[in-house]
Parts: sequence; C-alpha cells; structure tokens
Amino acid sequence: MFGEVRPRNKLELKMEQNGYRMFMGSHPHVIGRHDSSDEATPSCATESSKPTFTDKDAKPQLTARAAFGGLLVGTLLCFTNMHFGLQTGWVTMGSIQAAVVGFIMFRLCPGPGKPFGPHENVALQTVSVATATMPLAGGFVGIVPALGLLEPAVKLSLWQRFIWCAALTYFGVFLAVPLRRQTILVEKLPFPSGTATARLIELLHARPDAATDCSEDWRARWRCLLWALAASFLLALAGFFLPALANLKIGSWVGLPTLTAWHWTLRPSLAYVGQGMIMGPRPAISMLGGAVTAWAFLGPLAKSKGWAPGAVTAWEGGAQGWVLWVAVGLMLAESLSSLAVTSCDQLISNLRSTSRWSKVSSVRKLEMESRPKPEIAEALPTSQLVPDWWWCGGLIGASTLAVFAISPMLSMPHWQTAMAVALSCLVAVLAVRALGQTDLNPVSGVGKLSQVMFALLAPGQVVANIVAGALAEAGAMQAGDLLQGLKTGHILGASARAQFFGQLLGASVSVFVTVAAY
Repeated sequence: MFGEVRPRNKLELKMEQNGYRMFMGSHPHVIGRHDSSDEATPSCATESSKPTFTDKDAKPQLTARAAFGGLLVGTLLCFTNMHFGLQTGWVTMGSIQAAVVGFIMFRLCPGPGKPFGPHENVALQTVSVATATMPLAGGFVGIVPALGLLEPAVKLSLWQRFIWCAALTYFGVFLAVPLRRQTILVEKLPFPSGTATARLIELLHARPDAATDCSEDWRARWRCLLWALAASFLLALAGFFLPALANLKIGSWVGLPTLTAWHWTLRPSLAYVGQGMIMGPRPAISMLGGAVTAWAFLGPLAKSKGWAPGAVTAWEGGAQGWVLWVAVGLMLAESLSSLAVTSCDQLISNLRSTSRWSKVSSVRKLEMESRPKPEIAEALPTSQLVPDWWWCGGLIGASTLAVFAISPMLSMPHWQTAMAVALSCLVAVLAVRALGQTDLNPVSGVGKLSQVMFALLAPGQVVANIVAGALAEAGAMQAGDLLQGLKTGHILGASARAQFFGQLLGASVSVFVTVAAY
C-alpha cells in the first residue's frame, strides 16, 4: 500500500548508495536518479518541487480553469502576434506572460475550490502557447500572403482558410512526443525559455517557511526577479522612445562605417542576456563564432567574388541569403550525424544485449532486469506519459488530413503533398534541436531548406514549393512549442499527457481564432 513503511532489500540499499531512488507505489519499477543538476528537487520546499508520482496521488492538471485561462491569454497573444507578425515576421510564445497572468488570475484572486497549483499553471501556459503561435504555424504570417502575390494569385476563401489552418495544425504536435525522450531525457538540451518558465512558476508557487532559511531564499529570488524585470523594462522602454539606443552603431562612431554596413551594431537587449545566462557559455561562444565567420569572412567574401551582388540583408542575391545555405547545411549535418550516431549506438547495444542474453543464467537475468537505467531519468508513471500508439496513429492521421485537404484545394498531386509532409518531419527534427540548444527556432530557415529539397523533386511547381515550406514551418513551430512546454513540465514533474492534451486543445481552438484575427 502507498505510504507503508517496509524494509528495503539489499538491491534497493545499494541503489540508494549509488544515488538512485525507487519510486514505489502502483508503479514499483519506475526508477530515477537523484542528483544535483538543474532539474533536481530544490532545497526549499515548494509546491513545484519534483514529487514522487503515483497513480493514487496524481491530481488533475489540465483543469477547466487552466484551459480557460490558457485560451484567454493565448487568444489575446494570437491577435497581437498576427498584427506584429504581418509587419515583422516574428511572433512570441508568451509562456512566461501566460504563467504570470494565470497566477494572478487564479492564485492572487482565488475562487472556490482547491488552490491553483504549479502543475495547473504548466498546463495553462501550454494551452496559451499553442493558441498564441498559430499565426506563424498556420502560415498566415508569410505563406498565405505569398500565395496571394503569385501570378495568377492564389487567394483562399474563408472556409479554405479554416481547412488550410486545420491541415497544418496537428502533425507537428504528434511529432514532438517521440522527440521528448531524445532531446529532454537523453541529451538534456536546455530549452532556455522552457527552463525559465519552469523556474518562474516554481518561484510564483513557492511556500516559504518563516522558521527556516527558505523564507529568506524565497525573498531573495523575488528581489532578483523584480530588479531584473525593472531593468529590462526600462531599457526596452528607452529603446522604444529613443530608437538610436536600440541599435548602437559603434563602427560609425569610431570611423569604420563598413562595420555598420555589415550590421556589426550592438542591440542592448537584456532579454538576450537572459537567454545567454540560461544557455551557458558553450552554445553562446559557438553562436558568436558563427556570427564572426558569417559576417566578417564568408559574407564579405561572397560579396567581393560576385556570388552575392545584392544588398547585404537581401534573401535573394544578398549576403544574408547566401550565408543561409551554409548555416542550414551545418545545422542539418550536425543533426543527422547526431541522429545516426545515436541510432547506431542503440542498435549495437541491442545486438550485444541479444547475443549475451542467451548465455546468461536465469538468476543472472533476474539481477540484470532489476538494474537501474540511469541514462533515462524518467520519473513520470505510465499514466502520465503519451502512449506510443497515440502519437503514431495521430501522426498518420494528421499527415493524411494534410494530404487530402491541401491537394484538392490547390490542385496538387497527392504524392507531392505527401512528400512535403515527409520532408517537414525531417527538417522539424533539425529545428527543435536548434531550439533546444539556442532558444531560437529557425522556422524560416527550415522552410527554405524544405523548399530547396522539394524543388529537386518537383521542379517548376511554384505552389507546391510554397506548400512544402508551409508544412515545414508548421511542423517545426508546433513541435518546438510543445517541447519547450514539455521541458517546463519535466523540470516541475508535470504530466506530459496533460500537456499533450493542452497543446491539442489550444491548437484546435486557435484554428478559429487565427482565421478571425487574419
């Protein structure tokens, strides 16, 4: 029975000495490693500290108020993203904003029922992000306007926009589920925004004990948060009213206008400083090296050789467009090589295990089966994970929907749309890895990569080429959004299944919200 004190056997004592903890209850074989990493249980007692989960003590996380709050905040952000996205091409996830607004709505202004907990807040921000980012995932920021610029123009009616948005909505969500294991559990990619959201939720829902040192630690965290918030707000406000502060042309000041022409300027944004703090020095130094290589060597070289005769920032004929292909090639090679190495390592391990298994005695087999697997620190019970047949069936169904909805709408052969979906899944893996490492989702880059690959399969098909880019962007955006949320849930011990349902709910509602906003 759960909670019963029972004697521990030798195997469990040995495991605890080595740093492992058995999570007993209705799932007696779930084993997790207890360490001092950034995902370990915090020293202060908080509601969001990682608990030992069982089916018996699990509480509802995707509640009605969490869904309502997420849809409300996400709808407001969706309209905002549509407005600014059509102007700049950028949208914001708004996960931190959603967590703060949800806390204010349901914790500081409580209603009847149980207190609003951190796991509900995780579900709320998941729903909000899924609702807010659909303008870009659904192609309304770039793809739909691009179709209208063709000769002859391809204009979608109101009902066609609904069908188009629904067709691009779901397969990225299902694709993110199997990527969780590799990116979050095995490689432990930082996903800076997801990590920051988790730490914020942890701080918001903390319950300090005045009789312990945790109370002072809790106050210190709040002071750091508020001072950082005030500094970033004031700097951003100053840049808004004084545009010169938002883009410091240091090269021109020291008599080197060529540096300014090649965009070697300084943007004093504390938001990027915060991202660098979470990412750590290794990826940040790598990104700095890439910027120097591209904009101090490759770009000027391409310009001088006549390979990129256009404007520096032009995507067509400019240095920025030329450098893009080098960057995408590097990212794709790293992603594919990492995937190949991981797959080969797993295959070799399985073959060795199979070969040795037949030579092991029954007693030895029992001992080997009871050994922990520290490389996969999964603390969630099966009831809070997404079953394999769910995401497999969902991915097939969502892909089928995309093929049979888009093909007749745009008079495309079904095989072309199916191939575009397959390519989108491939490049989405590339995008989420980049997102996990740098907090930047290269949606536009992978869309162009998919278009280039599709141009080799269907040359001269302009509409089909644009659709390939749209599907790639949709898959990368939806998968990246859910994995950011799953990183937040992983740190706080929230249910991955509840977040999966929350993503589907927010994306489904956002089909109607996004079309209305457009």
